[in-house]
Amino acid sequence: MSKSAPSFRPACESARQVRIALAAYAAVLIFCFVASTAAAVAWAQAGYAAWPHASWLYWPEYRFSDFTEYAEQCRYIGHGFFQHQGASGPFAYNAPAAFLFAAFVRPFGADIVAALGFYLAFFLLCFLMFMAVLAASSRRSPVRVAAWRSLLLSAVLSYPVWFLADRGNIEGALWVLIAAGVFFWCRGRDLPAALCLGVAVACKFVYAPLLLLFVPRRKWPPLLLPPVFLVVLTLLALHALGPSVGEAWRNISGALGNFGNCYFLELREWELGFNHSLLGLIKRGLFLALGPSPFYNHAEYDLPLMYACYKLVAAGFLVGMYALRVVTLPRLNQLFFLVLAFLLFAPVSGDYKLVYLYLPWGLFLLFLVRDVAEGRTAFGFKAQLLVLIPCAVCFSPQHLIVQGWPAGGQVKCLALLLLLYAAVKFPMPCSASGDAEWKACSLRAAYRRLAEGLAPGLLRIAAVRRWLAEEGGSGGT
Repeated sequence: MSKSAPSFRPACESARQVRIALAAYAAVLIFCFVASTAAAVAWAQAGYAAWPHASWLYWPEYRFSDFTEYAEQCRYIGHGFFQHQGASGPFAYNAPAAFLFAAFVRPFGADIVAALGFYLAFFLLCFLMFMAVLAASSRRSPVRVAAWRSLLLSAVLSYPVWFLADRGNIEGALWVLIAAGVFFWCRGRDLPAALCLGVAVACKFVYAPLLLLFVPRRKWPPLLLPPVFLVVLTLLALHALGPSVGEAWRNISGALGNFGNCYFLELREWELGFNHSLLGLIKRGLFLALGPSPFYNHAEYDLPLMYACYKLVAAGFLVGMYALRVVTLPRLNQLFFLVLAFLLFAPVSGDYKLVYLYLPWGLFLLFLVRDVAEGRTAFGFKAQLLVLIPCAVCFSPQHLIVQGWPAGGQVKCLALLLLLYAAVKFPMPCSASGDAEWKACSLRAAYRRLAEGLAPGLLRIAAVRRWLAEEGGSGGT
């Protein structure tokens, strides 16, 4: 009995800390929900009711518009796609995304309502299945009740899911693809993971940072498959949209350019409260410091120059941080960092994109209930709170008004910055992501292992090139 006591007490203490941390997460989630509800009601009664931002799901007249504005057009793939654009303008997604829309629209013909209902049911069912898998994976944990409570509250009070369903945004289908890719990646099945992530990146380039998940695998096929698949899928999609690859490319790139000019290079102060990107935080600072502009394009802010500098600094920071720190960390840290990369550093990031934060959050929950609570891994109580509390803030509505303008997006931006700090500061060797045997190593050792893993592939490529050169030389003689 005396020999087993030293190993029992630390596990018991770890489980107690995890229970308290999960209880704090649930309390913050409920508090934010109640506080935002009270604030919305109070501001509506105070005279903000006529203002479109007086409720969480603002602008009810645009409900489901992210789906319906392109659904009709996607019925005409291969039959004058660009001649049937909707009232909102040209198709402002990458070409493969048109087939994602068509997958939900074409089976129902002209019945857009049925197509929308099928799409939302598909996404919500997949999201609930994701939560159910997490619950089943934690059923043997000593803190399973606390974990199930957190999962239930996260599923019911998930503002990102509410907002995505309210807009009918196609991000739900992309979330399913990326979730499947992360699942295969955790199970070590790199080729299916690369296929899922490659399709998602082909639909929206903003998710390209996720392809770095395959770098520590030290294998060539998962590294090469997503870029190749992206190029091939894009060319096939452009050819199918017609009338030619070049004409479809010009139409798509023109629409994406107009979208960027509208959303990236304008202040759009009425939408900053629902934009949790770092660029949105910078724009909010400009707006508060300089005041509203009498000019719609805010030329005196010089936003194009600011955006150009922002892209360079953000890209340099992400590449440097990944190469110098993140590559040495466990896979869960890498997943957190790469998801936060496109949530924080994208020029525009709406509340519905926060559904992607559930992927690393779910793995972190399994890390707590299966590794930390059972005493297999040490992870400090403050570090647990530093991850869970910002997640609770991001998953809840933030109905905050500053000087008459919504500012909830900036609150979530600060929460995401705290998460970014935790992701690069505290190693999270999660057994669910295949890191049960992870050990800390230096940057040099990490790159040495990477080179050793990739060297056989490089040697094979060099041998093929020599063989081709020899065959070419013998053929010439």
